[in-house]
Amino acid sequence: MARPAAVLQAKHWKALQLIEEGDLSIKEIAAACGISSEILYDLHEGNSKDQGTLALLFESEMGKINKRISKKIRHLVKDNKQLALRKVNEYLRDLQKTKADASMMKEVTKIINSLSKSTPTVDMEVSIHRGLTSEELTNEFKRLGALARFALSGRGVSSIGQERARKLPAPSGPGDPVPEE
Repeated sequence: MARPAAVLQAKHWKALQLIEEGDLSIKEIAAACGISSEILYDLHEGNSKDQGTLALLFESEMGKINKRISKKIRHLVKDNKQLALRKVNEYLRDLQKTKADASMMKEVTKIINSLSKSTPTVDMEVSIHRGLTSEELTNEFKRLGALARFALSGRGVSSIGQERARKLPAPSGPGDPVPEE
């Protein structure tokens, strides 16, 4: 005789709701819903070997929940970053009214380094034009790769007293590609 189709029961929906709220651990959610923690872990992981099609249904709902949570987090990060930048702006405007000293410059350097780490510093626009040979395309991608490696190895704004300038390595000759690593 065939098994009846699996459906999520009220306790499973309650567990999903508690997971989305994010205030409790899996063990606490299992206890609150009357499900053993081992079964809830299996459902959460989509372990259909032990839990059958119910695990696949639960995992599918978890995927939807994770998408909603990710969207909320991205929105919060964007909003928090905007609020933080406004506060930094207010703080820096207040600092303009006072005379600069070494401690102020250290503080400004910390702020600039934090901002540079949290925001992209290189806007890359890739467009492939008709008529480029495969060699020209290869050289262009090598050049972009060198720019990306340089951007990743950058250390932010130098503090007071460091006067060395950072420069991209020049090619060895006109038209020579940057060697691959």
